[in-house]
Amino acid sequence: MAINVDQREAAATMRTVSRRILPFLFVLYVVNYIDRANIGFAALEMDKELGLSSQAFGLAAGLFFWGYFLFEVPSNLALARFGARRWIARILVSWGILATVMAFTHSATELYVLRFLLGVAEAGFFPGIVVYLTYWFRRKEVATATALFLTAIPASYVLAAPLSALIMDHVDWFGLSGWRWMFILEGAPVVLLGIACFFVLTERPADATWLTQRQRQWLTAELDKEQQANSQAKKLGTLKVMADPKVLLLAVVYFVYQAGSLGVGYWLPQIVKDFSSGLSNTAVGFISAAGFVHSPWLGMSLIALSLTGMYSFKSPFWALPTLRA
Repeated sequence: MAINVDQREAAATMRTVSRRILPFLFVLYVVNYIDRANIGFAALEMDKELGLSSQAFGLAAGLFFWGYFLFEVPSNLALARFGARRWIARILVSWGILATVMAFTHSATELYVLRFLLGVAEAGFFPGIVVYLTYWFRRKEVATATALFLTAIPASYVLAAPLSALIMDHVDWFGLSGWRWMFILEGAPVVLLGIACFFVLTERPADATWLTQRQRQWLTAELDKEQQANSQAKKLGTLKVMADPKVLLLAVVYFVYQAGSLGVGYWLPQIVKDFSSGLSNTAVGFISAAGFVHSPWLGMSLIALSLTGMYSFKSPFWALPTLRA
């Protein structure tokens, strides 16, 4: 049944949706990036303790993405089958456990295996969130919602860099190295957040008891209207979608972005450390978070400029796959 609401009422409904959903998703993405990128800070101590060369560290960092790559499509198919709330919760619990277990790594081989499994566990998280946003926001609002969600990336660096460095410098309980405690203290809370998904996230607007009946009916009707319009688009199987030229072009563009973004994320702590052998891990963390150091100022300025471009890129990019061809 069509529900007629004015622009003011519609805006109020979407504000309620945004306030209920986006802050929690923001927190999830912050911890996601912390657990994905904290290996860059762990390397300041871990490489020496495990006897890792630069090449071995690079392999360990990259194996995460092989696991993510191989299981991303199956993970999103499972999300569609089991529901976003359940599957996102599963992703968080499994990656939180594996991120914590990395604290007990004693060899390069163990690190390789755990990094690969971490990618498998986390596969589908980000695209799953993007799909989940389309359950709640109309096409014209998805880009804005995605942009607000993606502000978690720079926020994660601002929070993670000092946090990781402070843990490494000041926490060495029970004889465990600081980098090991960093994995424990940053990984274990993710399990609790996974459990919280069952209580915070709502699958669809029709299930939202925190909206009025009128709001539920209106938003459901609006989203159904867009879905019916999309039903006229050409339907492709999974393999045909992956081979579509537009999808391949988007994949190439995103590959270039990720190469730059994660190259900075994983190697920045070691780059900053090389500026001065006298810098503590804490100093490295604060410099990496601020994107500024007195010398050499040009290098850090260029890194800050590149990160500005990379973060500005993501929200309009992820609005593209939801558009009709």
